[in-house]
Amino acid sequence: MADYYVSLTMALPEDKVPETLVSLEDLSSIHEVSEGLVTSSRKNWLIYAVELCASHYGFPRLSYLSEFASSLDPSAANLAAQDLSDLLKAIELNPASLARLLGQNGWSDQEIQAMLQVDASPWGPLVESDDGDDLPYLLSFLLSQFALLRHAVAHNLHVAFAQTSPYPLDR
Repeated sequence: MADYYVSLTMALPEDKVPETLVSLEDLSSIHEVSEGLVTSSRKNWLIYAVELCASHYGFPRLSYLSEFASSLDPSAANLAAQDLSDLLKAIELNPASLARLLGQNGWSDQEIQAMLQVDASPWGPLVESDDGDDLPYLLSFLLSQFALLRHAVAHNLHVAFAQTSPYPLDR
């Protein structure tokens, strides 16, 4: 049976960000009363894929998505939004590069580019995926993260992220 890992990203006013954010549980009680972007993926493939993309394409301000728990102030959220926008543009310009990087070679450039044209919500839902370990799920997550970051910047909010398992992961 595969292990599934959960992540949660939220846009919050400063006074709602936990003083100590070290685990997913620190955001759980807040999530009951606020919206958040929730993901689930087999063996944490999604977060691994985001980390690989950020490293490969050279966007270090997206590293908050590969940490066990992290938060961004509005200024850092704006910088992360810029990096994510640039990453999405790089993928759109050379979709085959992403497919090769992730070993998801069954997708055409046109299919990947079409996946990037979705008007995503900061709160999901993400495209359906059996295991959360495929290209459509990754792109859906990136688009929703970008929408969440834009929402945070527009409303001067902080961004909090946490996942269920620290690195290193069983990949």
